[in-house]
Amino acid sequence: MTVDVDRFKNVDRTDEYSNCITYCGYMGGNKDGVKNLIEAFSLIQEQHPSIQLLLLGTATDSEFKEIVDYANAIAPNRVIFKGQVSRDEIPFYLVNSKILALARPSSLQSSGGFPTKLGEYLSTKKPVIVTAVGDIPKYLKSRENAFLVAPDDNSLFANELSYMLNNYDKALAIATKGYDLTLSVFNYRQQSVNLRAFLKAFKK
Repeated sequence: MTVDVDRFKNVDRTDEYSNCITYCGYMGGNKDGVKNLIEAFSLIQEQHPSIQLLLLGTATDSEFKEIVDYANAIAPNRVIFKGQVSRDEIPFYLVNSKILALARPSSLQSSGGFPTKLGEYLSTKKPVIVTAVGDIPKYLKSRENAFLVAPDDNSLFANELSYMLNNYDKALAIATKGYDLTLSVFNYRQQSVNLRAFLKAFKK
């Protein structure tokens, strides 16, 4: 996974989403654990009454309705659905959020993939919480450059979210370490150099 960090520079600022925990992506099939995230958020909503959950993205009509109904049932008036936003709009929402979240459950897909959105999250210098699935733990270390939790445990995810909110200055410091990865490991310019060197090794 590589990311263009320049997309997340010089973004317009607003306080409108400054108290939002945000997810961005396709919400269908629970591949990214959107329902898990909603449940985790519901467990901390009383402790953090000013915090809202912002969901960017869409799904099939029936899946989207199911997610909206689920959110209204367990976290009424606390979840904002923005629907699908353009690629150019994504940096605005992510940079202006408080925390960026990805609660991917255990699955065959998550065990073999590394989500592009994670690089985008890290590029914002905002605290990132993600489940430790697939190759993610090879690059991210919990409470060092991101916040990692075991998958499929919504209570644990909720507890870590609450910790981040209660220790936000520390969370921001950790986020800067995550951002550093986008300048090295996940930087497309650096990886193009590595790829060129790899291919040159096969040149006769």
